[in-house]
Amino acid sequence: MGTIGKPFTSGNTGKQKGTVNKLTKSLKQAVQNFVEESFDQVMLDFQELSPKERCQMWAALVQYCLPKKATMELMPAAEMPEELLTATIEQLEAMDLILHPEKKLLVY
Repeated sequence: MGTIGKPFTSGNTGKQKGTVNKLTKSLKQAVQNFVEESFDQVMLDFQELSPKERCQMWAALVQYCLPKKATMELMPAAEMPEELLTATIEQLEAMDLILHPEKKLLVY
């Protein structure tokens, strides 16, 4: 089987370490654009969730905001016992980190 394209010359190891693939770069940009463009709608949808669903979504998203070491210490909301999940929701509500239905807005 022959070589496809031009073979590497002596000493050429290909892409430098850390070089971003063009497809990866464009895909990341497309995802970033989607997130930015749909943020307002997602916030509206978030406010329509039940307290339990908001807590689950919050727990799923917070891993992208915290350092990895701290993230490893989090328990996924789906795996939390009902009592712990309820207590967490109450704590977040007390800190005004969860929508209060009577306020009709998200305070964070």
